Amino acid sequence: MTKSRIELLAELPEAVRNAALAKLNETEARHLMHDWSWHARPEQMAPADYWDIWLVLAGRGFGKTRTGAEWVRSEVDAKRASRIALIAETAADARDVVVDAIIRAYPPNQRPEYVKANRCVTFHTGAVAHTFNATEPDQLRGPQFDLAWCDELCLVGGTMGETEAGPRPIETILAGDRVWTRRGLRTAAKAWRSSPSAE
Repeated sequence: MTKSRIELLAELPEAVRNAALAKLNETEARHLMHDWSWHARPEQMAPADYWDIWLVLAGRGFGKTRTGAEWVRSEVDAKRASRIALIAETAADARDVVVDAIIRAYPPNQRPEYVKANRCVTFHTGAVAHTFNATEPDQLRGPQFDLAWCDELCLVGGTMGETEAGPRPIETILAGDRVWTRRGLRTAAKAWRSSPSAE
């Protein structure tokens, strides 16, 4: 993995680092705390060229959630998005992971407001994001959005899932099987493939 500019700054000799930071006024120093272009590693920045889908396929510790939150922030702040879909596996994941990450990405004076009853995030620019989850996919029928952030989009065939009986390929896990999740051991409510030959 490459390093962020802030990591490279931290590696400078202390005297050099302190001299560089001393040149910043209070506003610039505060801005640096929330400037993703300084904190992100190059591979965490959105592709510069035109794209429709940006897949971040990486393991634990990469910073996928922060990357997604900061991408949404950059699009909102640049006023390239005013209607946003935030999609997660469950409603709790949408709120506790995705929305929380977006709120934390902003400096205190610009933090968006989340209204749980409406599943809605309102940004300082007037942009609005709505949360959706995979357990209720029909929620997405009808509304139109400028962009969507899908967290934990899918599991690819061959991915090993941790079950009560030990590791198994994800495509062999059936409804009723007990699987380990971030929230402990849970019973799989449904199991399906997008098509019989899906890989």
